Amino acid sequence: MDVTKAIHKRRSTRSFKDKKPDWRDILDCLDTTRYSPMAGGYFTLNFLIIDEKEKIKEIAKWSEQDWIKEAPYVVLFITDAGIATNVYKERGELYSHQQAGGAIQTFMLSLIEKGLSSCWVGHFNEDKIKFLFKIPNSRKIEAIIPVGYEKEKPKTRKIQAELYNRVNYHEWGNKRMHRIEKVEHYYPEGYKNSKI
Repeated sequence: MDVTKAIHKRRSTRSFKDKKPDWRDILDCLDTTRYSPMAGGYFTLNFLIIDEKEKIKEIAKWSEQDWIKEAPYVVLFITDAGIATNVYKERGELYSHQQAGGAIQTFMLSLIEKGLSSCWVGHFNEDKIKFLFKIPNSRKIEAIIPVGYEKEKPKTRKIQAELYNRVNYHEWGNKRMHRIEKVEHYYPEGYKNSKI
């Protein structure tokens, strides 16, 4: 699928069919994250794929988002910031978050190519979910991604942000790429007093 089409097609899906995807498709999509930008080439991510219904219900509970229970799979994106902080000190934690975001987007777009849908969940009780899945305290859960087949046809999405108002050129507040020079206007050739 064309990348731009995948970007436009992606939606936050909160209602899933009972049909369960092939877990290998999810694994293929996770494999694409290895091509995401990583500071210094240090890959800081780990993943946890969950398909046990009772545990998915627990995730829904500790995320305070009941609709997650419908998802046949949930994928946790987990970082080991220590890998980056060993090299980049305090900046390493920021880099870990940044590259996790890039990898999550790559994963979600890859799901679209497989005909799957997802939603990026950032609100959850991290301590409870770490305890539930025996995740070490040294790791950070960056996001919870429920995955499945979309139950309802998506509504037309209205994009809120106008790009023109968000882009600056050369310095903050400058909304034009090129400076507009004053243009001299002239009457067509043959007129008297041709210069305006």
